[in-house]
Amino acid sequence: MKIYVYIGDVSHLNTEKRTEYLENLSEYRKNKCLRFKYETGKNLSLGAGYLLSLALQDFGLNEKYADYGFSENGKPYILHYPMIDFNLSHSGTKVMCVSSSDGIALGCDVEQIRSGKLKVANRFFTENENRLLESLSSETEKDDIFAKLWTLKESYIKCTGEGLGRPMDTFEFFGDDGELRVRVKTDNDTAADKGYVNDNGFITDTSYGFICLNDLTLNEPDKEVKDLYKYSICYKKCVLTDKPVIEVKNIIL
Repeated sequence: MKIYVYIGDVSHLNTEKRTEYLENLSEYRKNKCLRFKYETGKNLSLGAGYLLSLALQDFGLNEKYADYGFSENGKPYILHYPMIDFNLSHSGTKVMCVSSSDGIALGCDVEQIRSGKLKVANRFFTENENRLLESLSSETEKDDIFAKLWTLKESYIKCTGEGLGRPMDTFEFFGDDGELRVRVKTDNDTAADKGYVNDNGFITDTSYGFICLNDLTLNEPDKEVKDLYKYSICYKKCVLTDKPVIEVKNIIL
């Protein structure tokens, strides 16, 4: 089982490349780009679409001619290829795509590290997560951990396809740092009776099978740039599958 992670930076995307990339995208991806009012949004959407086209080439497909379907919550997928899944994200000047052809659900998120996000955490994070942030003495470390948790949460709800239909304070993470499992809040009495639910109402059973990975090794030559962002992916682990190989590709746009 293999998961491909593509990372790119749109800050040097010039007019010639923009025209080339746009002409070679499907009507669906092209229209998404053109709906953005400002160049920043257009470039990010275009960059993400270009990474998706590279990802689909790995599976012998041309994104320009791809037909898309959409889940109940709007997550796109490639029609007629049920074993392929992908997900896109962008933040700041970074774009990200995760893909696989092994029939596993995927989600990803990239987040630029910014200061002053604790009010957001108070609104959206669980008690345990807010307690963790409050325990940190350094503002820099708080910003770093916030971005890490945010990308993990985004990658999870994108993997499940629930999106923002799943409130972010209804799940949290546990396990070894770097490879985390998800603990989901529930009011299921049966689960509580079996001892699967902790005092805060979160299921502690690991059978959900969603694995989140963070702080991916990107091997970027410019360490200062890499440290300004957090990257996470989430995949649905199947009982009969081995741990996937993660291949990260840094793409010059």
